[in-house]
Amino acid sequence: MKVVIDRLIFSLIGALLAGFGIKESPFIGFLAGGKSVFIYFLWILLACSIGALLFYLVYPEIAKYMKMLQRFLSKVMKKWALTDMIILIFALIMTIVIYIFFEPILRYFLQTDIKLFNLVTVITTPSLFVILWMTGVAKKDSIMESTRGFIGVTGGVKMSKEKYIIDSSALIDGRITDFLETKTLTGRFAVPSFVLVDLQRISDSPDPILSHRGKRGTKTMEKIQELFPKKLEVLPSPNRGRHTELLMNFVKEGARVISCDREITDEVRAAGGLVVNLNEIASALKTVIVPGEQVELKVIKEGKDREQGIGFLDDGTMVVVEDGRDAIGKVVTITCTSLLQNPQGRIVFGRIN
Repeated sequence: MKVVIDRLIFSLIGALLAGFGIKESPFIGFLAGGKSVFIYFLWILLACSIGALLFYLVYPEIAKYMKMLQRFLSKVMKKWALTDMIILIFALIMTIVIYIFFEPILRYFLQTDIKLFNLVTVITTPSLFVILWMTGVAKKDSIMESTRGFIGVTGGVKMSKEKYIIDSSALIDGRITDFLETKTLTGRFAVPSFVLVDLQRISDSPDPILSHRGKRGTKTMEKIQELFPKKLEVLPSPNRGRHTELLMNFVKEGARVISCDREITDEVRAAGGLVVNLNEIASALKTVIVPGEQVELKVIKEGKDREQGIGFLDDGTMVVVEDGRDAIGKVVTITCTSLLQNPQGRIVFGRIN
């Protein structure tokens, strides 16, 4: 529907241009046969019709080239930071100022040879502009650092330009809120619209477990919005397609992904993208404990085997306490006897001192 409307608008432009062109043409009087207003009107109407038809027919080709131009300009603008544009404008202004100052002097020495004056002007002015611009780009960091005080920015750590795309698995997991509050990641955060659609779909599931997961993800999203209202944005995106392929559209633009999903993590990394996997972080930060080491913990429930008790370390590592059934509800000191590593994590075995 949008294409049809755009095509009709383009045809209207063609009709207006053709009508205005024939109206201002010196031949309109000859074509109208003197002062016949009716014939005059018919010729303008015919021109408008031809113009509208012509623009309607060529619209697909024009639209194709306009999209090519749009993509080209988009790529150029992505490579140009705002600072580079400011330096470019400043170099242009400085070139004009220097030319205005030295032009009378140059004209005085070359007043006898106007051609030489024009040649020198044509060569030196663009060269001066290029030199000033390239110098500004090369010294960009120094210029920004020296002008921080003038633009109201204090010194310190530079603002990160990194963007992190938050996956639905990270929102459902919930730990991302605590992780972001540590301010370990200093970039900007974004949630694509397809993630919100995915959370809504899970929330509406007839399965109560899935529905609970979806609602938890939505609450996590709302909490992040409260904590980081200026650093979090919702990005428009296609809402249909494979989850990983939709994420890759942002990864190709230089964004990083925050996820808990192992499959997504592997696929994005295989394609050269960067992923912050919350499960990997949690596993890497688990307490290092070796056989023979003593730790203090609370036994909270009964184990699978007889007389066993179960407790947890501060990082969530499960500890199986031998003969710990009678110590349920108590804080005890245990000695680690062995460790078991499985796909779900690490399990510590110990006995009460």
